[in-house]
Formats: sequence, C-alpha cells, structure tokens
Amino acid sequence: MAMCKIEIDRYSDGKADWDGMLGGLKPLFDTLVVKSTKNPLGLGIIEDDNPDCILQCPVLRQHKSTRKAASTVVTITEILEA
Repeated sequence: MAMCKIEIDRYSDGKADWDGMLGGLKPLFDTLVVKSTKNPLGLGIIEDDNPDCILQCPVLRQHKSTRKAASTVVTITEILEA
C-alpha cells in the first residue's frame, strides 16, 4: 500500500501508558514495511512508515479483557486518493 491509515486495538486486563504504546509501534511498523537491509523482517504490506505513506498518526484504543483473551488487532486501511 502506498498510502494508508492504521488503527490498533489492544485488549488486555490492564491499561498501558500511552508513551509505551506509542514507542512500541516502531517494531510493528518496521515489520509492516517492504523488506530491505534496514528492515530485514519487512512483510511488504505498506511501502514505508513515513507520513507520506501512513497519512495520520495511528489511532490507538485500549479495551478491557481477561488475560486469557488478551490480543492486539491491527487494522490497515488503504487510502486510494489523498
């Protein structure tokens, strides 16, 4: 995807600090981009993790759940026209 928006829903029995959640996006985004020497684990889902590709700050939401049901859901929506 050349342009997209990203939404992240975190389900957990406790809430994380926002600075920790934002900082934790770096390894996630490095995995979503095109594979390169800089990002050898890139999956190629998005072209890059810069503001030209991810058009706005990702939306982060936290939801209460049981520890057993804890998960993170990442929704990437392609933007066809800016």
